[in-house]
Amino acid sequence: MADDIPVAALARLLVRAREARLDALSVNEAARRAARISGGRFSRNTWDAAEKGDQVVLSKPPRVATMALVLSDEGALDNITPDHLDAAGAHEAAALFRARLTSGHEAAAPEMENLPAGLRTWLEAAIEEIRALPVTQREHEAMAAALTAQAVAMYEMHATQVRIMRKN
Repeated sequence: MADDIPVAALARLLVRAREARLDALSVNEAARRAARISGGRFSRNTWDAAEKGDQVVLSKPPRVATMALVLSDEGALDNITPDHLDAAGAHEAAALFRARLTSGHEAAAPEMENLPAGLRTWLEAAIEEIRALPVTQREHEAMAAALTAQAVAMYEMHATQVRIMRKN
């Protein structure tokens, strides 16, 4: 997402979408659902910061797409749509959100989009192995989310270490 996107407008969109829900979705519950969708990488503080217009939080398209997935109940509600994100200037987030909605639940978590292709391919294959296990759907989702969170965290830790070493 470019720096010139009006984050205040995007933040207002997210707040309105959450408040428009009839189930009175709390920030805590929204963050919990976002953590499930993103593989455990979302907190109440992150959600609060986004709703307050924090540039760092709102500058990450996968994060905004994850929030939109939560707020729309993965497309079941029309309180926030890819078109709304496009109108707010969040075009990359809108594209990620749209891709998830059109491909269904088999789509990769938005955070997987940032992984190198080889790692993403390996992770998708590992998730398919998990889906073949004789456990409940909920257990499949929990195992896939945990594996995704671990893979993303390991990759991000490696990338950070490389950046630090290049500076020295």
